[in-house]
Amino acid sequence: MSLFSINNIDANLFAKIMENDYILSIDEIEKYKIPLGRNALEIPEKMVCPYCGDIKEQRGIVNPFKGLEVMKWSTELHCDCEGFKHAKMQEEQERLLELKRIEREQEEKKRKEVIRRCNIHAEFQDKNFNTFQITSENMPIFNTINKYIENIDKALRRGKGLYIFGDCGVGKTHLAVAMAHELINKEIDTLFSTVTEYLNSIKSTFNGDGESEEIRDIYSNVEVLILDDIGKENATSWSAEEVFALIDSRYRNCKTTIYTSNFTLEELKNIYEKSKKYTGKSIESRLYEKNVQLNLRGMDYRKHKF
Repeated sequence: MSLFSINNIDANLFAKIMENDYILSIDEIEKYKIPLGRNALEIPEKMVCPYCGDIKEQRGIVNPFKGLEVMKWSTELHCDCEGFKHAKMQEEQERLLELKRIEREQEEKKRKEVIRRCNIHAEFQDKNFNTFQITSENMPIFNTINKYIENIDKALRRGKGLYIFGDCGVGKTHLAVAMAHELINKEIDTLFSTVTEYLNSIKSTFNGDGESEEIRDIYSNVEVLILDDIGKENATSWSAEEVFALIDSRYRNCKTTIYTSNFTLEELKNIYEKSKKYTGKSIESRLYEKNVQLNLRGMDYRKHKF
């Protein structure tokens, strides 16, 4: 049995209803003797086009799949004049612009949330490659880091990172944060943290505030971990074990890690060796294998801020 015989709808009428997006003029409604539904008993007044002055007949909404009746009356004016078409086109352009504005706001909100989860503090929000002060001393390292980010996919496949070391204030953290921003833009899961923050997060669980294993898992499994100021933390036997365990976990799982430090790898080894025998050598060995060492030189920018 066909749809038309079920709902007793003429095939031509059905085609007209579908062609007009379920809308029929009042003349068509009267012609086909389509009954008015309970929400369409009161017929609205005729509308006048504000652009050409034509009087427009009422139009009813009919859904043949829900029974042959006028469900309600359309309150939207429709006219074929140029003025109406131009107004509708402008209205559509404004609608699309508003959608784009909302989309930009949502993207910015999403970006801020990603930055928050990435752990980039407010004081570092403006630290990017454009705001980095390039000099003849730091330009080679700056260019190397830019090239590294451009080819980050290759680095991620091999678990290759960077070990950026140099004196205080030369811009190590600035470049580390700049890399974090670039990785976020590439939608790469990234976490920025100092080693001290990592250790303090674990310590905070000792009083029952969270699970230490959850923190270790986050740091161990994030796609790119940027560890700032390694070796600057208060080195103890416990902290040396924690740092080594994190480095070793990421090393074994081929996870990319970027480090900044005031110390060369040799100096870093000695720091951890004093705290836990053989730990320093193990840390140095893994960092040497997986990280390109970059010696960043320059003046202490913190002393030359205006």
